[in-house]
Amino acid sequence: MRRKGLTIFYPQYFDSTRSTRLGRRVPSTEAVYRPSSTDLFEAAEKLKYYVEHEKNAHYPRTPFDKPGRVLIDIMGQKKTFVLHRLAPEIKFVQDERKKAAQLAKRKKKHKTNKQILQEKLRQKQIAKKKK
Repeated sequence: MRRKGLTIFYPQYFDSTRSTRLGRRVPSTEAVYRPSSTDLFEAAEKLKYYVEHEKNAHYPRTPFDKPGRVLIDIMGQKKTFVLHRLAPEIKFVQDERKKAAQLAKRKKKHKTNKQILQEKLRQKQIAKKKK
C-alpha cells in the first residue's frame, strides 16, 4: 500500500537491459545490469533516505514480473535528481555484493590451519578405529 509523501522507485528504472520505452529512466551509462529491489533499498539507505521496501510489487509495464519496489521519502527533491544520485550507489552496492561472494568462495577453497589440524585428527581417529 502506498503511503502519502513517499515516492515509488522500481528497479527497472536503473536496468541497463531495458530501453527507455520499457521503463529505464537513467542514461545507459549510469544504468546497472539487472538491479534488484534490495540493491535499490540498500543504496537509498546509504544515501540516508527514509525507505520502505515492498518485495512482491510489480512494475505496471510488466505485470507478469514481480521484482518489488521501494518507497522513498525524497524530502522535496525532484525524482530525476534522486534517480541520478541512486544510480552510482546501486553500482557500488552490486560491486560490494560481488566482492563479498568472491571472498566467500575463496574462504571455502582455502582452509585455515585449525581446519587442517581438525581433519588430520579425524583421519588419525578413523585409522585407530580400523585397527
